[in-house]
Amino acid sequence: MNILQYNIYTFNSENSEEMIYAVVLSPNEMNEVLKTVIVAPLCNQCDITPTTFLIDDITRVRLDQITTIEKINVDNYIAKINDSQIQKIKNTLDEMLIK
Repeated sequence: MNILQYNIYTFNSENSEEMIYAVVLSPNEMNEVLKTVIVAPLCNQCDITPTTFLIDDITRVRLDQITTIEKINVDNYIAKINDSQIQKIKNTLDEMLIK
């Protein structure tokens, strides 16, 4: 499976039977060669903080919970986030990690 940056996928969790929904943050060049991808999980019932934001009516991206997941645990492609959501991610990461 070709795993692309800013796409949402489901991932099989190694620690539970639940599926994890996450947006891939790592660039495509890294995704092609590494065995892991950098992701930010999605949640429906998480606190509103400066590091979370809505991507639809109920789902939030949790940029305070960035992690890596092995590509063998990728299950299904769900959707690609839109350009305004991508810009929110970039701006938030810049505030969190650069400034």
